[in-house]
Amino acid sequence: MMREDSAVGTGPVVRGTRLRTFDPSASEALGSTAHHVAVLTAMAAGAAAGLVYLADGERLRMVGAWGLRDGWQVLQGIPVSETVAGLVLARRSPIVVDDVGRDGRVPPSSPIFDHGGRAYAGYPIADGDGETVGVCAAMDYRPRHWEPRELTGIETSAKLCTALLRDLATEAEVGRRQGPLDAARFLDTERAVGHALAEALGIEQAGPTVLRAVCSSLGWSAGELWLADDDTDALRPVATYRDGDRPGLPVPPQLARGAGLAGSAWELNEVVWVRDLNGIDGATIRSGVAVPVPFSGSALGALCFFTDVVRDAESAVTILLTGIAGQVAQFLQRRRAEDAELALARSKDEYLFLVGHELRTPLTSIASYTELLVETPGMDAENVRLLGVIDRNTSRLRHIIDELLDLAALDSGHAELVWERLELATIVEAALADTRADADEAGVALRAELEPGLHVDGDGERIRQVLDHLLRNAVTHSPRGTVTVSTAGSATGAVDLVVADTGVGIPDDEGVEVLSPFYRTVLSREQQLPGAGLGLALSRAIVQAHRGTIRLMPNRPQGTRAAIRLPRA
Repeated sequence: MMREDSAVGTGPVVRGTRLRTFDPSASEALGSTAHHVAVLTAMAAGAAAGLVYLADGERLRMVGAWGLRDGWQVLQGIPVSETVAGLVLARRSPIVVDDVGRDGRVPPSSPIFDHGGRAYAGYPIADGDGETVGVCAAMDYRPRHWEPRELTGIETSAKLCTALLRDLATEAEVGRRQGPLDAARFLDTERAVGHALAEALGIEQAGPTVLRAVCSSLGWSAGELWLADDDTDALRPVATYRDGDRPGLPVPPQLARGAGLAGSAWELNEVVWVRDLNGIDGATIRSGVAVPVPFSGSALGALCFFTDVVRDAESAVTILLTGIAGQVAQFLQRRRAEDAELALARSKDEYLFLVGHELRTPLTSIASYTELLVETPGMDAENVRLLGVIDRNTSRLRHIIDELLDLAALDSGHAELVWERLELATIVEAALADTRADADEAGVALRAELEPGLHVDGDGERIRQVLDHLLRNAVTHSPRGTVTVSTAGSATGAVDLVVADTGVGIPDDEGVEVLSPFYRTVLSREQQLPGAGLGLALSRAIVQAHRGTIRLMPNRPQGTRAAIRLPRA
């Protein structure tokens, strides 16, 4: 039973109950469902993170969270006055911030600045007396405009928390047919659902296991999972479950918006709980609940559960089921993203096949006929010069095609590596020797700082390919400068290979993007430096195939450092 603690209510910010004054079973139930609320909040708002706070005197306690980056754990017990949530508690009304860096209401010392939060929307949670005691919020790591439907999703989550606190305060959830819904039962259900989703390849495989876990744990006799079909704008059943001989309802092939429990929850995008169905369709089903599967302010479908006894709406169960619906939504989005990635990869492979086999052949013909024309007797000097331009550009296109095909093979795992024990210094010295002529012509000084006796396992030609590209890049971008290649063993059992130059450099915010195919830095584009943007992407793929890493960073005070780390043999 909750009670008001006078020590808590004396401050100007909050008036309510300390978390420690809850009945122990109520505290555990709240803690086990708060995570589900956080998941639901994030999914409903299309946000990166969801949070549930309770006021603990003049401090804030996070009781549920999802999607937070490392470091947010330190927020336990932070003073309320230093947080954006404190504004919600102080004003007892929602706070919506599109960009914390541009909103003067946000406390300058708020930890949201230290941990990368940029947008925030929080709604108050009330206790049984109607007093604001907590906050349900969504957060993003980029500025954004919160749409009305997204804010409605956050508000709904806050209302669920309010209803749960009210029920916990009055002990309304005790004495149900299946006995007290203790923390252990909630956690068992959560683990079973999480395990089913983690092991399944698709929702058709995961659905029956999820429904079985919920029904067996919470005493429901039947469960259904419905998902929207975009082509027909109707719901279709993707999974059903019935507990032995206990009754269920006939499952139609589809449901229109507003039809049945599932259709109603899908259309309204909110939980629909019917206490007594009065033996609908001649079945002995008495109670049912439908929970929307949320995504960015709308619903992807609905989870439905039925039982053969009259069952009142239960806030704790509602929150648990909405959290599970949020987990299902996450699973669906991951699978859709993976399917889209596979489709994109297939499209890329098909495109590269076209490039490799449809463009390579005419380029070979162009090069051959160009060579024949150059050797034609009586060809004047101007035509020979023009044919030379054609030949050079044909060679450049063939080189780009070869790099594209090479990159595709490495990224797909189809490229074969010839593994052997290699001395890194030998490879570096050979690469430097072959680069020296170009460096001398560009006025670039080459230096080597090589630690002897460093060995790696790998494909010597591939590692040389990476070195050649990095050296060529460094020389091209460092006219009359210096390029230094160094190797050293690390304390972690790896080998570090660094190519540093004193050239134009790479901006801090482009160090990751420059390793992507076709990406060229702003400075390269402005100075019209040659290159197709494939060499670094190819180097990244080769290094990763050797179980290594590659990073590009500024070389203070001027230039670029390309740092490669490979496992030591």
